[in-house]
Amino acid sequence: MNAVEKQVFPACLLAHPEQGCTEGVLMMNYLPKDASVAQACTWLQNKTGEAWDLSRLIECGLTPYFWLDYSPEHPALFGDRVEGCEARMMFQGDIRRLQFVGADALVTMFIRTHDGQKIMTKPGIPVPLAELRFKREDVVSLTATPAPAEGTSKKWTPEKLAELKAYRAANTMEATAAKFGISQQRIRELLPSGKPQKKPYSVFTHRIK
Repeated sequence: MNAVEKQVFPACLLAHPEQGCTEGVLMMNYLPKDASVAQACTWLQNKTGEAWDLSRLIECGLTPYFWLDYSPEHPALFGDRVEGCEARMMFQGDIRRLQFVGADALVTMFIRTHDGQKIMTKPGIPVPLAELRFKREDVVSLTATPAPAEGTSKKWTPEKLAELKAYRAANTMEATAAKFGISQQRIRELLPSGKPQKKPYSVFTHRIK
């Protein structure tokens, strides 16, 4: 059994595959709000009957998230979040490296999820593979019925986009994704922010006071 398979299956199944275990059944049917690579792959394998790994998650358009612990050396990175903050990988170079290498991530640019601020770091922040997370609604979206063939697929008409925009304005991103059956990433693509693009914050171009 390879390393990926060991990440996917619970310890009790690895030790006694002939007996099975309640833990394994629960793990395959429950998907946390912020799922680890192993949890996402196990859930998808149970739902689709196909093999899943980190590379395939990324290939399907999922973006990894991670938790950034507070550091007194660079407090400006966290704003008022002294407990630390959630961040989303955004630089395709970091994501592609992660997909090909399949080892711990090296994050050189990310987005703070609580305020959308882009942060750039050099030489990068190492993030263990076990600490990467995928949003539940994004994982679930991979099990949606495939779109019809070209020419018959449902289009995002101006009216549908207006409906999506109005609903998103009054509800959370998670609720909007569930309502329209699409991922948060797809919503960001359909409803790009109208705010001017800010230059990413860099700990090397800003003086820490």
